[in-house]
Amino acid sequence: MRFLVLSNTKRKTALVWLIQSALEELTNNKTVIMIAHRLKTVQRADQILVINKGHIKQRGTHGQLMQQGGLYADFVNQRKKAIGWKI
Repeated sequence: MRFLVLSNTKRKTALVWLIQSALEELTNNKTVIMIAHRLKTVQRADQILVINKGHIKQRGTHGQLMQQGGLYADFVNQRKKAIGWKI
């Protein structure tokens, strides 16, 4: 029997990786509508829809939306600036 001991941070990262891997396997070759707030999850999507006030404002991959600018790029840039903030 083998044991892998992880610190809280590594345990959380490993769990997130396991969940994302399982979701990728389960959704392979399927259409899935996902609502996500984790940027890593969103970035892997084949197509991202940016909805504001009930209307689709942008559509594309992470790279395409970052090049376009607009709501999605603003959101991503704000999240990057907020990393490390403490209250």
